Amino acid sequence: LMPTGQDHSLNHLTLQDVIDMTGSGKKLTILGDSGDSVGLKNGVTIDDKWVKQLATETDGTHVFDVYTNAHDTAVKILVDQQITQRHIDS
Repeated sequence: LMPTGQDHSLNHLTLQDVIDMTGSGKKLTILGDSGDSVGLKNGVTIDDKWVKQLATETDGTHVFDVYTNAHDTAVKILVDQQITQRHIDS
């Protein structure tokens, strides 16, 4: 999603954004590096919250932190661990 060598910011990513981008696949993978940032946005309901999972996923040389949404735990965002600037907004 984010080309290397440039700084990119992806902010306010909601559950609906992920569903719109992934359809029935429900998994969004975000590649990047230390200059990039990712911000997830919690929904207004108590069960529409992003949660960082303890387990990671690996694909080739990339290790990803896994975020799921409490409203639909099948929806996943995989964030490359090289992206060091991350936050979850309420």
